[in-house]
Amino acid sequence: MTKINDLIKNLTIGADSQDLALKFIPWFSQLVNETLQVKDQFHIAIPGGSTPGILFRTLAGAAGNTLDWDKIHWWWTDERVVEPTNEASNFAAINKDLLQVRAIPTQNIHRVKGEITPKVAGQLYGIEMEEVLARNSSSIPYFDLVVLGMGTDGHVASLFPDKTHEEPHPWVSTVKHEGLYRVSLSYEVILASLQIAYLVTGSNKAQVVQDIVTLSEKGKKLPGGIIWEKRPNAHWFLDSAATKLIA
Repeated sequence: MTKINDLIKNLTIGADSQDLALKFIPWFSQLVNETLQVKDQFHIAIPGGSTPGILFRTLAGAAGNTLDWDKIHWWWTDERVVEPTNEASNFAAINKDLLQVRAIPTQNIHRVKGEITPKVAGQLYGIEMEEVLARNSSSIPYFDLVVLGMGTDGHVASLFPDKTHEEPHPWVSTVKHEGLYRVSLSYEVILASLQIAYLVTGSNKAQVVQDIVTLSEKGKKLPGGIIWEKRPNAHWFLDSAATKLIA
């Protein structure tokens, strides 16, 4: 049987979600500190979900004390079109768990304005990326790091398989899923980032992890696989349960 270490060059496995968070933080801290040696800011796009929530709560504690928080800028891979205080909002969760705890400056927080229409929210998010992240007027905006969670259906950000996505801006897509509209980074922007990290936990993700990392015919068609095939240098952070089909 093919071993996961043969498939993924940059791999970190944790015993569970908390252990994985503790292993992610030194890697993340080193990346931030090395980046800040050559530029003034570090820009990260983050997902929602329970596993990232554990990571952010851990970063809010002593494990995150080595970071220069005033120089880290926070963006979202995707957001539901809801008020920023709504419990379904990805921003609301990290705002409570990390941003408020670390007193992140307002100018470092680049949230999707989910309280307005999907089209306008997507347009404004795209414009902000262009203004802050694009190297010049014709380039693709890029992040220093994009962190991707993954659903059991292989979706990343709010890029879902077999769904029609609208594009209110070249770097942003919108889609309706489970009754709510969502705004998402486009494939192009994710692929332009300097670093990509998958953060995936749980035995219910084991099958889709196997499909994607092996680039099976099914896996290559899934959003997570589309990105993985084009960015084989991406780093995978998995708990042991998510790797059980490719030990």
